[in-house]
Amino acid sequence: MPDFKEILREEQKSKLSTIDKDFYENAHTRFRDLKAEIDRINPDNIMYGILAGELKVAKIHFEAILEIRMGKIIKEASLRKSLKQKEQHDPENLIPVEKGLYDVLFASMVTWRKDHLYDKPKEPAPVVKAVPEVIKKSAAAPRDLSKDYIVVRVLRDIPTFVGSDLSNYTLGREDVATVPAVNAMALISKKAAVQIAMR
Repeated sequence: MPDFKEILREEQKSKLSTIDKDFYENAHTRFRDLKAEIDRINPDNIMYGILAGELKVAKIHFEAILEIRMGKIIKEASLRKSLKQKEQHDPENLIPVEKGLYDVLFASMVTWRKDHLYDKPKEPAPVVKAVPEVIKKSAAAPRDLSKDYIVVRVLRDIPTFVGSDLSNYTLGREDVATVPAVNAMALISKKAAVQIAMR
């Protein structure tokens, strides 16, 4: 299994860290293998609890890595100001599976800017042709707020960040907020927030 703790530590630096191009695929394969191994063990066996704990912690670290990298990709897309560059340079250490997200975000920002910068758009908004499969599935499926968002109580002041829903969040100590699930899990894993169970 990838060393998620080490990768997370590197990812907390300002730039995208270097990860294997198959990082996400390898992580999910290892999660499936470990889950299958756990399922073969008697729950009374001490190894059952050890492996189950290892899987839980690994998934928390993995989700935090994904959330941080996604935030950096959003920031990189927003900083790419010049639309007339002859050569387009992707962010350093961006892996192929993340490039689809970066391209879609940038194209959406270009469209939004053109639609709102002038009184009337002078040309039709560009159409994004290559939409990653994961994004197409997410757009097609009805959103379940109980799964997509988590209500949390914030334990310390948190600087403004862009959530996975592309909204800005500024959270202060003792705030109660509804946050995208992936961002909420990252905050909870960092002990910056606790989940509030909704009945």
